[in-house]
Amino acid sequence: MKKNEIYTATVCGYGSEGEGIVKLEGYTVFLPFAIPGEKVRFKVLKVQKNLVFAKIEEILTPAKCRVFPKCDVFQKCGGCQLMHVEYGEQLNLKRELIANCFKKIAFLNVNPLETIPSSPELCYRSKLQLPIRQTEKGIEIGFFALNSHRVVEIDNCIIHGEWCKKVISALKKYIFDKNVSAYNEITHKGIVRHIVVKQVGLQFMVILVINGDSIPFVNYFKGLLSEALGEFSLFLNINKRTDNVILTDDFIHICGNSTITDSFLGVKYSVGPASFMQVNESVKAKLYSKAIELVGDSETVIDAYCGAGLLTALFAKRAKKVVGIEIVEEAIDCAKEMAKENGILNADFICSPCEEVLPEIIKQNNNCTLVLDPPRKGLDRKIATAVIETKPKKIVYISCSPQTLARDVGIIGGSLKYEGNNLVKAISEPINCEVGAILPNGYKIDYICGYDMFAQCKGVETLCVLKLVE
Repeated sequence: MKKNEIYTATVCGYGSEGEGIVKLEGYTVFLPFAIPGEKVRFKVLKVQKNLVFAKIEEILTPAKCRVFPKCDVFQKCGGCQLMHVEYGEQLNLKRELIANCFKKIAFLNVNPLETIPSSPELCYRSKLQLPIRQTEKGIEIGFFALNSHRVVEIDNCIIHGEWCKKVISALKKYIFDKNVSAYNEITHKGIVRHIVVKQVGLQFMVILVINGDSIPFVNYFKGLLSEALGEFSLFLNINKRTDNVILTDDFIHICGNSTITDSFLGVKYSVGPASFMQVNESVKAKLYSKAIELVGDSETVIDAYCGAGLLTALFAKRAKKVVGIEIVEEAIDCAKEMAKENGILNADFICSPCEEVLPEIIKQNNNCTLVLDPPRKGLDRKIATAVIETKPKKIVYISCSPQTLARDVGIIGGSLKYEGNNLVKAISEPINCEVGAILPNGYKIDYICGYDMFAQCKGVETLCVLKLVE
C-alpha cells in the first residue's frame, strides 16, 4: 500500500480507539468512523510497516447501525468518536473492546457482562474543559481536533448539559467585550488559556486557567457567569508553564463556596477545584453501587487512589476498617472533612503517592479487600509486585482503560511477568477465564463488566473483581 492511493474493502472489526479495521494485502488498516460490515473506499494517509492509517472517501454499503450524528462538528472535534453508531451497538463495541484487550494483552479469554448503559445517552457529562487560544484567525474557543492542538470552535456540546452553551456564550462575551487576550502556544503570551467547569448536583464550579496572576474586569465576568449558571464558585488557576499541563496546584479562590457539597447514597461529600470526579452521574451511581456490593462486609478495605473519599466512606458503612490513599492534598482534606461530617470513625486517610505507601499497608493488612482505581496509566510496578507478594483475598479494580486493566490483571494473575524491564508472556497458551479458570497466582476473575461512563466516546469504565481461591 502507498500513501494517497485509494482502495476498496470491507471493514472487519473495531480497533481499540473505536475505529474500523480493514485487513488488506497483509496490512492492518485503521479507519476512523467506519463500522464492521461496511464496504468502503478509503484513502491511505500513512504507512508504517504493516500498519496503515487511512480516511473514508465513500461509504459504499452502510451498516444498519449507522446513524446520522446530532453534532455539527462531529469528526472535526476530538471529543466523540462513536456518534455515528447506534447506541446499542456502542455498548456491544465496548464489551468487545474489553474482551479483546484481555485476550491480546494478558492472554486471558474473558466474557464480560453486557455493558451497563448511560441514561441519558446525551447531556450527561458533568465536567467541561475547553482550551482558549490566540491563533492567526483570532481567538478560538472549543475542543482540540484529534491528535492535534488545532482548536475546533464550538458554541455548544450536546454531551454536556444545557448549561454548557450558556458558559461558552458568557466566556466569549467577557473576552470580546473587554478585549481580554488569549494564550498563544507559539509565543506563550496571552492571559486566558483554559476554562474548566464542574457540575455537582445543581451547583457549579468554574476554574479559569490563566497565564498570569490575575484577570481584568473580574466583576464583569462574575456577573456573566451568574446570569448563565445561577449559583457558582469561581477560581483562577495560575499556569505559566509552556507544556500541555492544564491545571497546576496554584488556585486562587475568587467567589462562591470553596468546595461544593452534595450527597450520594446517604453520604455527604465535598468537591474542590483539584478533586477528581466521575463525569456521568447516572453511570457513577450504578458503578459505585455495584462496587459496594462486590466489596461486601469486609474486615479491612484498602481504597487506593481514593480521591475525595466518597467510595471510601461508603465502604466504611459495611467494613470494620477502611484506609484511603490519595496523592492530592486537597482531596484528602475533603475526605477527612467528609468523614468527620458523616460521623465515620473507622476510616483513615493518607496523603501520599500510592506506590510509596501501598505496598507496606497491604503487607500489614494482607487479609483485606483491595480497591484499585488508578489513573489511565494503571498500576505502578511496585504496587503490582506488592499485590502479588501479599495476595489480598479480594481485589476490586475500577479502570478507565481496558488496556492497562488487562495488563495489570495479567501481572497480578500471573499470565504476564517481568524479565528485567520487559513484560513478557508467562503461560504457554491462553487461559479460559470464561469457565472460572484459576490463574497461576491463585486468583480467578469473579466479575468483569463495562460501564458506559463516556457515551458517544471511545472510552469505557470497567469493573473487575479478582478473588483469591483458597
